[in-house]
Amino acid sequence: SQQSFPLTRFKVACKRFIRAMVSDDCPVVLFIDDIQWMDNGSRQLLEAILQDEQITNFMLIMAYREEESSLIKDDFFTLAKADVDLKLGNIDLQSVQEMISERLEDVSNGILFDVDELCRIISHKTNGNPLHILKFLEMIKEDGLLTFDDDSWSWTCDLDEIQKNTMIPDSVAEIISKKIERLDKHLQDFLKLASLIGYRFTHEMIFDIATEI
Repeated sequence: SQQSFPLTRFKVACKRFIRAMVSDDCPVVLFIDDIQWMDNGSRQLLEAILQDEQITNFMLIMAYREEESSLIKDDFFTLAKADVDLKLGNIDLQSVQEMISERLEDVSNGILFDVDELCRIISHKTNGNPLHILKFLEMIKEDGLLTFDDDSWSWTCDLDEIQKNTMIPDSVAEIISKKIERLDKHLQDFLKLASLIGYRFTHEMIFDIATEI
């Protein structure tokens, strides 16, 4: 069909590009995160690449959330001919310490608190979930519990408040819900309307719904 012709040309162009780019001396690794959200066009493109026998020295790594694996068609994994299926778990305390220390030390001359204690608190509250750790750091910065002093170019942290504050969410979903609650009421109403449609929507769709209410 005329609608599928541009996609066909795009698939051919992508395959030629990959063939020209890879070699024995220059293998290529392509990493794609959250493939559970890919659209049909992206899926067709990946299928075309995986089925092309002329493409060698090419590794495709795909990541997805296990709880959302139902969104991925089973035959896609068969097509990918995956030799390795890795399940990534939560990280240990040492990895949490490395993760947090890197983010704090990159932009400072010093840290004016016990960063190891902060890591222990965060590791306990997040259970070592990397995404939860990042969101947790964002939240305590927004709440003023982790602050950067421009004068001393150093980080300060209220460890006692973080430890005893039972209002701090214990999951990524709760953190995101808290961030939504802080939004302007009009933005919250916008998100409520969008949630009725799904994870894909346009401004026009939101406008049409809003005018009907």
